[in-house]
Order: sequence, then C-alpha cells, then structure tokens
Amino acid sequence: TQRAEQAQAELDKTKERLAEQALVKESVVDKLLHVSDNLSELVEQLSGSRAALSDLRGKKAALEEKLTSLAAENAALESANEKLGAEAAAEREACAALKAAAAAQDGDLRAKAEQVAALSAAKA
Repeated sequence: TQRAEQAQAELDKTKERLAEQALVKESVVDKLLHVSDNLSELVEQLSGSRAALSDLRGKKAALEEKLTSLAAENAALESANEKLGAEAAAEREACAALKAAAAAQDGDLRAKAEQVAALSAAKA
C-alpha cells in the first residue's frame, strides 16, 4: 500500500506538472496567435503603404512630365518674347527715322514758305 501511495503521489505530481505544462503551452499558443494577428495587421498596412507609394510614384512621374512640358513651353515663350523685342526695337528705329524725315520735310516746307513770303514781299 505504501508503494501504491508513492506511485499515486508521483502520478499526482506528474498530472500537476502536465497540467502546468498545458497551461504554459496554452499561454504560449495565445501569445503566438496574438503575434500572428499583429503580423497580419502589419502585412495589411505594408500592402497599403506599398500601394500608396506606387500611387505617389505615378503622381511624381506625371508631375515631372508636366514640369518638362511647362519648361518647353516657357522656352518657346521666351524665344517669342525675344523675337517680339527685336521687332519692337526695329519698329522704334523705323519710327525715329520717320520722325527725322518728317522734321526734315517740315524744315524744307518752312524754308520754302519763307522764300514764298520773301518773293511775295518783293513783288509787292
């Protein structure tokens, strides 16, 4: 009977250890499930971040293309502006030449008018 009691005590201790190990294993499994859930959330966030990054890269490429287009348009406008500036300078020169010619004609007309007045005075 003493041997049976010892065997029963050892059996009880073994059952106790097994129960403790089962609790520890259950706790570990719960923690692993929690970690797995966290990893799943992180994977979803990463996937969303990758999609957002891809979208941003597409927008960046579109903006760079627009910037290139605007730079070409700006260069064309600057060229046209330079051409207009040269045309305006040529027109100013032509206008100055016309003013000088008009002043010369005005001087000639005044001189002729004075001659006519002098001739008229001499005849009178």
